[in-house]
Amino acid sequence: KMFKEIMADMHSPQLLRALTRSGTWLRDRDNPKLSDILKVEVMREWLATSDTASKRELQRLLEPVLCRLAKLYLTQAKNTNNRAKAFDPVANFHLGNGAVLHRINWHANLEDSGLEQSCGIMVNYLYDSSSEAREVRQKAYTCHGHISVGQQVEELDATHNTKWRPTSSL
Repeated sequence: KMFKEIMADMHSPQLLRALTRSGTWLRDRDNPKLSDILKVEVMREWLATSDTASKRELQRLLEPVLCRLAKLYLTQAKNTNNRAKAFDPVANFHLGNGAVLHRINWHANLEDSGLEQSCGIMVNYLYDSSSEAREVRQKAYTCHGHISVGQQVEELDATHNTKWRPTSSL
């Protein structure tokens, strides 16, 4: 109830940042190579590289892949008890309250817990100031499993995405 009261008093769009559990989910896939690459120790090695050119190359190669995998996790992995709902409980909460999956941010949480849970990825959820717009999205999600995404997330779909821009600089 408290969340709904806060949303009722909102007069401008609000952007909230949340951690995903995509790293844990990705490591649980039956893919040993992916699990090895996404180990916290391996990611710590990437971050510790002092060669700026190597870091830029790692970012160029890894960011689009990890962001696409995070999008796949957030939009396609479904709750085993209710196939219309997102597997991720934080995503389920925000989407169920009418938010838009606005942006996926690589290198947003580089603490060990952030690397373990989400490979350093965090997500922005956008809440529209219009309660009507939130209610439409909330109903589309709760009744049909439809997830509204922002432009940056939508653009992650392209196989060869020429519009890709880094979300952070190393």
